[in-house]
Amino acid sequence: MISSESTLSLKLAKKWSRFGLSLTKKQISEKEINEIIVNSSDSRNKIMIELHYALNHFFIEGGYIFQHARLIKTPTTIIHGSYDYLCPL
Repeated sequence: MISSESTLSLKLAKKWSRFGLSLTKKQISEKEINEIIVNSSDSRNKIMIELHYALNHFFIEGGYIFQHARLIKTPTTIIHGSYDYLCPL
């Protein structure tokens, strides 16, 4: 549905953007969301890219980063915020 240029496609892309934005910032206001979603066509293009990555499991195996963290030769700290609803552990 998202890959077409239909009115429905643009409407779905806008709703998906709204959903994603509602997860990115604690207590984001409707006004803030509307200011970010200005161009429906642009929203659809961003969603196309996001869905491409999601459908391909972000091009990495589950747990890959943690399994290979020892290969990083620089002291590294991985921080995960308790309100990070988009990127769960």
